[in-house]
Amino acid sequence: ILRGNNVAQLEKDIVELIGSVCTTTKPDLSNLDRPLLESGLDSLDYVSALMAIEDKYDFDGKGLSFSSVEMEDIQTVNAIAAFMVSNNIPG
Repeated sequence: ILRGNNVAQLEKDIVELIGSVCTTTKPDLSNLDRPLLESGLDSLDYVSALMAIEDKYDFDGKGLSFSSVEMEDIQTVNAIAAFMVSNNIPG
């Protein structure tokens, strides 16, 4: 299970990945509790970011996807990281 610094590193990796996916605008991801759609991502960037995270961390190989959770539950970087930690990704 990820703890402390490992979670912080995961959050940093998620922020970097989201930044690399967003080609039209540079999102403000300084507040990890702010919903991504309020941070400068449009709906296409948001879906692209989730798909990129699923690909990078091999969700398919673990039988998981973000589509298996309510979208309201994964609107922030912290919520995405918490979902991943609770499902032992990466782990």
